[in-house]
Amino acid sequence: MSWEERDKSFVWHPFTPDRPWRDPSYRLPVIVRGEGSYLWDEEGRRYWDGNSSIWTNVHGHRHPRLVAAVREQLERIDHVSFLGLTHPWAAELAERLSAIAAGESRRRYRTFFSDDGATAIEAAVKIVWQYFQQNGEPRRDLFLCLAESYHGDTVGAMSVAQSRFHRLFGPLRFPSVSLPPPACYRCPFNRAAA
Repeated sequence: MSWEERDKSFVWHPFTPDRPWRDPSYRLPVIVRGEGSYLWDEEGRRYWDGNSSIWTNVHGHRHPRLVAAVREQLERIDHVSFLGLTHPWAAELAERLSAIAAGESRRRYRTFFSDDGATAIEAAVKIVWQYFQQNGEPRRDLFLCLAESYHGDTVGAMSVAQSRFHRLFGPLRFPSVSLPPPACYRCPFNRAAA
């Protein structure tokens, strides 16, 4: 089987209707390498990767400094769980971030590390919810969010997003109220309406 046939047989892709995806007439590029802002498929075609904030590397593919840093880190250790453990690299990075956030105030800030945007939103939603549950505050469990927003696919991230896709998961989500996003005075459709 080709890589495309294997994919269609064994992989379930996010946000992808199954029937059209597996239709033999639907062809998908099989990406085999990336460099900078580009991806190449197995037939040698080059694609500009404009998807930089969604599940991809915002610094480009195979950036030499990042590759060198990852290689150097892998020579020491590949992963350390944060469940009751720590490591020097996390403590140093958190200290540096605290100094940047504090500026002249010298206040200490603590960092919560997350591996992507969706889990960062997930953690933020749960931290806020937990704070109000544990501190005797009046019950606060309603979140405000922008209409048609998207923050990821974890339950907390879906709770503060209002995309059409996420409405399907209504019973799983924290309660939220949607507000229209602020109007941009530079946008042509807003100027026309004014």
